[in-house]
Amino acid sequence: MERFFRRLGMFIENKRLVVIIIGLMLIVASFFGAMQLTMAAGIETFMSTDSQVYQDYERFNQHFSSEAIVVLVTGDDITQLLQPDNVRAMETIES
Repeated sequence: MERFFRRLGMFIENKRLVVIIIGLMLIVASFFGAMQLTMAAGIETFMSTDSQVYQDYERFNQHFSSEAIVVLVTGDDITQLLQPDNVRAMETIES
């Protein structure tokens, strides 16, 4: 194994221009390859769009949606927010 690395080192030392050119060509090729990558984070990346599970998921989203809704309730102090009428109103909004 030592002999292999010694020969490899000698080759790199003697043909350094060729090694540098090949290295630069590989770097350029990798940049072009990286530009072709796309990001996909939808449910389609995890299951086939032809599957029954996917179709059920889509039908569920059409009727109920999967978006989160945030409601911010503010007041002067916590005791004002926790009055029974306010808690009932927040519960009504939640349901």
